[in-house]
Amino acid sequence: MSSSSLVITGLGMVSSVGWGVVGSCAAIRAGINRFQEVDTFGARAPHEDGEPQPVVASPVLAERGPDWAVRLLTLAIEDLIRNARLGRKDLTRIRLVLSLPAPTLSVAHAELHKTLLPTLAARTGLATADSSVSHGGNAGMLRCVQDALAAAAQPRWQACIVAGVDSHLFSEELARLDRAGRLKSPRNRDGFIPGECATAVLLERHSDALKRGAAPIASVVSAATAVEKRHLGSGEQATGEGLATAIQTVCAAGLPQGASWVICDLNGESYRFREWGVVRVRLTRELQGLRRLWHPADCLGDVGAATGGVLMAVLGRSFQRGYAPADRALLWAGNDEGQRTALVLARA
Repeated sequence: MSSSSLVITGLGMVSSVGWGVVGSCAAIRAGINRFQEVDTFGARAPHEDGEPQPVVASPVLAERGPDWAVRLLTLAIEDLIRNARLGRKDLTRIRLVLSLPAPTLSVAHAELHKTLLPTLAARTGLATADSSVSHGGNAGMLRCVQDALAAAAQPRWQACIVAGVDSHLFSEELARLDRAGRLKSPRNRDGFIPGECATAVLLERHSDALKRGAAPIASVVSAATAVEKRHLGSGEQATGEGLATAIQTVCAAGLPQGASWVICDLNGESYRFREWGVVRVRLTRELQGLRRLWHPADCLGDVGAATGGVLMAVLGRSFQRGYAPADRALLWAGNDEGQRTALVLARA
């Protein structure tokens, strides 16, 4: 492994099934969920007539005030700091890269993009220099890792925490998803269970991790992003072109024999399963040896901008606990606007 290779050396998470990455990933491995009906919202789609139908969700917080994102992210980052055994001196050299819900969703989301970074820095002790906020939906955190991989060769690059937070459990967001026919309910089986979550991943150069005395969890082997032109919002069925291109690119660089283990963001919507089915047909060589397909939304619901961190945490804990089915895995996720990002991660 090159001394400049990028490795994951810390994980943090707070989810509906655990207030830390250890408990959350243990629950996901066991197939545990805490799905429950939302009594403050009733789904009407795909039929507007009749009584509203109960929606099942996967909440973390009992109440969501204006500080919901700060609360969740602070817990996830503090969990990472403990697990990675970071000291105060370490925090001064670490950038914070945030993946958030799109600012166009509401006025509150737009304000979140402006205020969350300095608020988190004050609460956690992380520096704000060179830190940034982005949005890319379910693919956001994986894309941030891809950007970090490209930047790690630069002399000025510092270690970074890639973190993400999201919640679909606000009335305005639930209503938007319901109008689009995307919420799972007794009247609509072709939908997903809305969730909320915060995740954080520490990325360092391999040489820097060894100097710090840290034990690398996984190495970032390859990353790629492509675009699906017939995305969910287009009203057309996906061709699988974008996802197939991203997977083919990362497999050529990191899985020349093909992928036997995939961790992804399939969430119960038929659009995504059909897209994945088309990709399986397109990439018979790359995916012919596939034996394990993991999708944590089975236990957490769809967690939006925090999704990439969940995928990486599930992989990292499987390496640490010794139940990983292979030494390398293909991770992929996509957003509603057509971005498809794939990574290959390997045991460090």
